[in-house]
Amino acid sequence: MIEKIRIKNRLKELRQKSGLTLDELALRAGTSQPQIFRLERGERDMSLEWIDRLAKALHCRPYELLPEEWQPENLPQTNDVSLNYVGEIIETVELWLKDNKKSLSPKNKAQLIKALYEETFDLPKNERSEKIVDFTKFLIKTKAS
Repeated sequence: MIEKIRIKNRLKELRQKSGLTLDELALRAGTSQPQIFRLERGERDMSLEWIDRLAKALHCRPYELLPEEWQPENLPQTNDVSLNYVGEIIETVELWLKDNKKSLSPKNKAQLIKALYEETFDLPKNERSEKIVDFTKFLIKTKAS
């Protein structure tokens, strides 16, 4: 019989670093809080599918979920604020579309994200999400009429 070896992951560390609760990460990853809890504790295998889903939910690279000693060396660290903000816009738009049962073609979604970035980037961080939602509603309403 082959013994299963559980690989330690960095999910909890990355979740906490992102300031997310178990529930918030579960919502982003399309799963439940108990699933995230089991993954963090290593009680559930971290499959490639999980790694992909969680990396997208955490806005990180898939390998970052692997143990520290498995991380590639000498990678340039990026702390690009604008790139992080694009991720925030995409997430906000996706959640709003899903919650409101709306959809956009990939081209229209890309145009919306570009317009939102240009319209809201220089706003204070605490005002961005509300403005993104307001602007999304406006653009979709305008497109529909």
